[in-house]
Amino acid sequence: MYRATFRPTAGVLICREQEVILIRRGGDPGRGLWDIPGGFLEPGETPPVAARREIREELGVELGSLDLLLTDINPLPACTVLDIIYTAPWASGVPRAGSDAAAWAWFHRDALPEDLAFDTTRRILAHWRTSTRSNSYRLLGGTRLPLAEATRVAVLAPPWRQLPAGWQIRSGNWRIHDQVLCGSVEGEHPAALWFETPVPGDHAMLFRAATVPPHRNDINCYWEGSGDGWDGTDPQCTIGGVGGWWDGLTGIERYPEGGLRASGRLLAIQPGRMYEICAGRWGDSDFVFIDGRLAVQLDDPAATRRPASRVALATWNSHVHFASVQVYSLPAAPSS
Repeated sequence: MYRATFRPTAGVLICREQEVILIRRGGDPGRGLWDIPGGFLEPGETPPVAARREIREELGVELGSLDLLLTDINPLPACTVLDIIYTAPWASGVPRAGSDAAAWAWFHRDALPEDLAFDTTRRILAHWRTSTRSNSYRLLGGTRLPLAEATRVAVLAPPWRQLPAGWQIRSGNWRIHDQVLCGSVEGEHPAALWFETPVPGDHAMLFRAATVPPHRNDINCYWEGSGDGWDGTDPQCTIGGVGGWWDGLTGIERYPEGGLRASGRLLAIQPGRMYEICAGRWGDSDFVFIDGRLAVQLDDPAATRRPASRVALATWNSHVHFASVQVYSLPAAPSS
């Protein structure tokens, strides 16, 4: 029997508002490139203990609370590394470069360096960027969407070897390829991947997605659904789409045909470009955000809401890559 051997590391994204500390690596591999501070576990260490020790050695600061962000696999020539990544709020002190760190710097989430040490560094930071967008979503009138107080009920992110558990293919083609979730379908049909567990109350999907050139249409998702439609449709659901409806519109519509609909021309999809999309319902409002900007909002005080409903990733006559997905159950909206 063959058993793969992994060497575990612990790293920490030290965060301040929407900024993070990165270090320039002082040794190989990746000498001189920007990376997440951290390092290998020593014998007998747990990952949190190793994370605190590495930050003390590389930056000379002490950490407060640690929250597990994700794990990822980094196949280096000498060994395969299992990265265990935490986040920690910035507390106090003056960082200093030490141990394996040649330098350190703060970077804003929207101005991260290009010269990153590893593909895993890029994936981990992309996942962190998605999670830190949560405080910037505001609906019409300035009301903040409470993602920071929401309960995360599902996370899809690398490394993944096969289709994620808890999701069900109802139509189209879905597979994992090159560390992305691929959804595709040819012709005037949907491809839909439903989350099997109904999400209670209000909810939101936060994901990063891109169309595969030459496709430039339909990065879609469903919510307020039952998941009963075998072909990706549903007896009742809300559809949010970026670059859809045959004419490049971004919008929301209530299914079946003839339901309420709102759409606009915020942007034309650039094939291959990765977009951060947040879509769902909160109280009387259905919404779609693109890269933190409100693209379309549909308010319907008379709408009948399910007490718990299913959500889905989708596309229509297109090929879409999903790099990471998070599903949230939102706190109840205040009564109007």
